[in-house]
Amino acid sequence: MEDSRVRVLLVPFPVSPLVAFAYFIGRHFGFFSPDVVVRYTAGGDSHHYFAGGKIRRLDHQELYKELDSSIWKCGDKRRALLKRMLDYCAFSKERSFKKRLLQCSSISNPKPLLESSAVPFFEECFLNGRDLWWAGWDDERDGKFFQKPVSAPVEIPPGLQFGTFPVLKNKDKDPKEREIEKTASFKLVEGRVKFLEGERLGCAIIGPKSSGKSTFAFSLAVRAGHILESLKSRGGAWENFSLEVALLNLDLGTPTDEGAIGLGLAGDREMMQRLKRPWTMELALEALAKFSRAKAKPGLVIADLPGKISRFSELAASLADVAVIVVNNWEEEIPRWRAFADSLGIELVGEVRSRLWKEGSFSLITRYHPGEFVSGRVAGMDRVDFSGDACVSRMAEFLLLDIMPSVVERRRKKIGRLLYESS
Repeated sequence: MEDSRVRVLLVPFPVSPLVAFAYFIGRHFGFFSPDVVVRYTAGGDSHHYFAGGKIRRLDHQELYKELDSSIWKCGDKRRALLKRMLDYCAFSKERSFKKRLLQCSSISNPKPLLESSAVPFFEECFLNGRDLWWAGWDDERDGKFFQKPVSAPVEIPPGLQFGTFPVLKNKDKDPKEREIEKTASFKLVEGRVKFLEGERLGCAIIGPKSSGKSTFAFSLAVRAGHILESLKSRGGAWENFSLEVALLNLDLGTPTDEGAIGLGLAGDREMMQRLKRPWTMELALEALAKFSRAKAKPGLVIADLPGKISRFSELAASLADVAVIVVNNWEEEIPRWRAFADSLGIELVGEVRSRLWKEGSFSLITRYHPGEFVSGRVAGMDRVDFSGDACVSRMAEFLLLDIMPSVVERRRKKIGRLLYESS
C-alpha cells in the first residue's frame, strides 16, 4: 500500500498567523510529520491537487474553512478552544503577533519558524487553556517562542557588467530568424549577487524529454560557477564571499546525471537507454529527499527535472523556488510547462527554445525584463558541456547577477513594507 503521508507543504510568503496555526493543526493531528519539507510559493493555481496528496498547499482561499472542518471532526473535547485559536489567527485585528511573525521570517526557508516557533507557541496556549481572544499577545511571555534572526545588511561592492545582445527583426514570427535589427544593451550590478549569500534557493530546469534540458542544466551550472569563481578571485569585498552553485540530477529515471555530461558519457545513447529506470513513487520520493538535502545548506541548486508531467515529476519539482523551461516544440509544449510551474507555485524566470544546427538557427537571448525574466534560443546542444554558448552564458549572468537577487530583494522589501504597515 502506497505511503499517503504529506511530504511537502507550500506556504505563502510571508507566513501569516492563519498559516502558522494551520501548520500547528497539521502537526497536532498528525496530518504531517516533523520531517515534512516546506517551501514558499510564488502564487499560482492553488486549487490543484498534487502527487497523490503528498504535496499540500496552505495558500488557498478555503484554508479557514478547511481548518474549521478539521477541528470539528477531530472529536477532541477541547475543540472549542482550538476553534477560538483559529478565529483569533484568522480575524483578530491585533497586530503584535503578525508583526512578530514578520520579524522572524526567513527569506527562503519557512520551516524553522513553523516547526521551532509556531508549534511550541500554540501547544503552550492549548495545553494551558489560554484563550488568545482574551489573553492576547504579550511580548515578554510569548516572544520567547519566536527568536528574531540576526542578519547584517547586504553591502553591495562596486562593479558593473555591461553587455549587449542582438534583437532580431521577426523573432516572434520565425523561430529560425537570423536577421539582426539592432542590439540591446544591459547593465548588471555584480554586487547584487550578495543577496543570495546565506539563502537556500532551488532553480528547476523543466521541459519535455529530448529538448536538451539536461545539457542546459549542466551547462548553466558550469557557467554560473565560473562567474562566482571570477568574483571571488578579486579579493577585497569578495574575499569571504561563500555562495556556491550546485547541479542536481532529479531525473533519476534517466542517468544523464551530474557526471555523465561532464565526462562525455551522456552521448552514448545506447548505454544511457540501457541504464534507464521506470518512474515509481519510491523513485520520486528519492528525488525529493535528494533535493531536500541539497537545499539544507545555503546556496543555489540548479536541478534537472524529469521530462514528463506526472505526479512523480510534481513531487520531484516541489522544492524549486524558480524555474526555467527548455522546449523544442514551442507551440505545443510551452503552455503545458508554464501551467506545471504555475500549479506548484514556482516562479517562472526563464524560457529557452532549443533548436538543431541543421535548422539554421544560432543561439542568442531574445527577451530580457530586468529583475524578472529572460528568454532565449539555443542551437546545437547534444549532451556535452555547452557553457560557452551565447544563450547559456548570458542567461547565467542574468539569473545569477540580477533575477535571482531580485527574487530575494522583493521578499526583503515586502517584509519591510508589512512591518511598517503593522507599526
